[in-house]
Amino acid sequence: VCKVTSPNIDKQVDINAQYIRLKCLASQQFWVTVGEFSAISTDSTGDTFTLDTPFASEMQLLSLNDCNLLNGFTPAADKAKGHTLTVSTAGCASLRILFTALPENHGLTVQTVTADGTARAVEPLPDTRIDCTGIDRVVITFGAVPVTVGEIVVK
Repeated sequence: VCKVTSPNIDKQVDINAQYIRLKCLASQQFWVTVGEFSAISTDSTGDTFTLDTPFASEMQLLSLNDCNLLNGFTPAADKAKGHTLTVSTAGCASLRILFTALPENHGLTVQTVTADGTARAVEPLPDTRIDCTGIDRVVITFGAVPVTVGEIVVK
């Protein structure tokens, strides 16, 4: 992407990548300290996660697409029932939801919703895959038993 030659870098690039790495290519006389490193996507898939509940932080929502199943979103049992996680599917072809725990009697529901509001139930599986053709959003409604959403992959 670029060679680091100054303390601050602000670079816009048009790339399709899953990971970005900062790597030292030669020996250094001094330690390099990274104060902040971020990559911002401006793609057209509109990866949008919204919760109708105050029990989640922005960091918990970021864990939904960090490519790490060890970080996930688990709502608190006493606050989860009936609350929803909505995923916008604008411009994407498919959606994959990876649940890291689906205990018995979880009460979780997954629905696809079209632009006109028509909803269709999808069976929640540990690896739930949804064809997004004609779908406006996917709504996950939590039950009384906590379920962990490990990752949501929008393609």
